Amino acid sequence: MKGVGVLGYAYATSWLGFGGAAVLITTACISAYYTASLLSGLQEPDQKTYIDIGKAVGARGWHIIFFRLVLDFSANAIMILLGGEALHAIDLLTHNATVTYLGGNCGEFIIDREASKLSARVWILIMGCFVLLPSMTKDLSSMWQISAIGTASVIAIVLCSIVGSIIAFSDKYKATYDGRECVAANEIYAAELLTAFGSIIFGFGYHSVQPDIQSSLLSETDPNNLHKDMKKAIIAAFSIALLSYLVVALLGFAAFGESVASDLLLSLELTKVVSEAGMIVIWVFVIIVAATEGAIINQAAFSMCFQLLGISKRSYDVIFRLVYVVAGTLVAMYVPFFADLTAITGALSITPLSFIYPVVFWNMKHKADATKWRLRFHYVFIAVWASIGAAALAGAIWSLKLKLGSE
Repeated sequence: MKGVGVLGYAYATSWLGFGGAAVLITTACISAYYTASLLSGLQEPDQKTYIDIGKAVGARGWHIIFFRLVLDFSANAIMILLGGEALHAIDLLTHNATVTYLGGNCGEFIIDREASKLSARVWILIMGCFVLLPSMTKDLSSMWQISAIGTASVIAIVLCSIVGSIIAFSDKYKATYDGRECVAANEIYAAELLTAFGSIIFGFGYHSVQPDIQSSLLSETDPNNLHKDMKKAIIAAFSIALLSYLVVALLGFAAFGESVASDLLLSLELTKVVSEAGMIVIWVFVIIVAATEGAIINQAAFSMCFQLLGISKRSYDVIFRLVYVVAGTLVAMYVPFFADLTAITGALSITPLSFIYPVVFWNMKHKADATKWRLRFHYVFIAVWASIGAAALAGAIWSLKLKLGSE
């Protein structure tokens, strides 16, 4: 799952409301658990990747490759943006940037960004270099140590978000909860409401790597018990995800109300509920996560692209990696909107990979012997999630247009 995506859940809740967010997160988690179980059951011992499973049931591989590349490239840009924001935040903290709370029902904050030594775009460029360095390692076999560091940092970030929100819950900065009172233009509210769907979906990108994980367990697990053991792991993963996602989303919104930032950690910094030293430590964790997750995502994309393009020479390999990370850095620099980027990624790639294709694969394999009620349920399931994904994509593009047009 996209661990850092949870940082945008409180902001999404500010548009969906407590009830809407709770229902959508719970529904998405149950649905994702169901499709992950289907995907696990479909995977045979000789199938190592998501694409292998699709091809085995007769699906066209290029569809899957397209959505997977969209996911990997978008996630690359999002990690660079997140890390760049963290570096910029540390710059502002260490140069004593002043923060003004405007108050009112829709409490807003103004931060003196002129106090920073370097601009936000320069820090994003520097973060791109941080992501590039580990992305230059030869393959994924060199990444397990980096992955362990990143996982530990994600846990630390989630815990800090929860503890910080608890501290802020009774703070004077808390605002009201009715988002409609705080929006001047109806089109902005509609765009952000739909974008929130995609931001929630972004947290469920686990399926694209699940087959790789299941395949890696073959050497350590009895093949006869593999699906049973994997199902236990899936249940544990989604139980933890549901609890942590709900807590961060609802508690973060309860603490900061309509003033909550698209990245929850920015709200912790602006309201000063965490000390300056504490925030610097948290931002360092964010930088570590952005660099490590970005590099791991990039390595998976490189492996796929090298096979498709037939790249074997190290010189071409290096040039491709450089161009790929530079392109992601440019997207982060010139489209620096965390909520919109996560929403577009969730809608355009995670929706088909996590919610639609596993059901399509199951239908293709079991259509002849499946019961009519289950096939009908699957058709409705696909239609519902395709509609949610389409709405989220339209909202995110609409929101981006409004923001870019106002600059």
